Amino acid sequence: MIARFLIDFENIGDYFLVSIETNDKASLIDELKGYSRDVLYVDSKDDISDKDTGERRLKHGIIRRCAWWGSKIGFRMRFETSQWRMDTLKKAVKC
Repeated sequence: MIARFLIDFENIGDYFLVSIETNDKASLIDELKGYSRDVLYVDSKDDISDKDTGERRLKHGIIRRCAWWGSKIGFRMRFETSQWRMDTLKKAVKC
């Protein structure tokens, strides 16, 4: 399973959209909380896409994709111009 999260790594104010392959989502969430206070679960999918090519290993998963998603400072104003970003933000659930 591929789980997608919005994470503010090192609590610097920027969200990253991270796709992680895992078999234990609950343990993965606990591990991610060690990297950030702000971990938002977006969704899951069963299949790996062609773009999910990363291989960085964590204790409870493998990071397949990580991309800068946006800054938390004034994010509502900027994200309103992108329907995809607003839809992703609406799906995100605080872990």
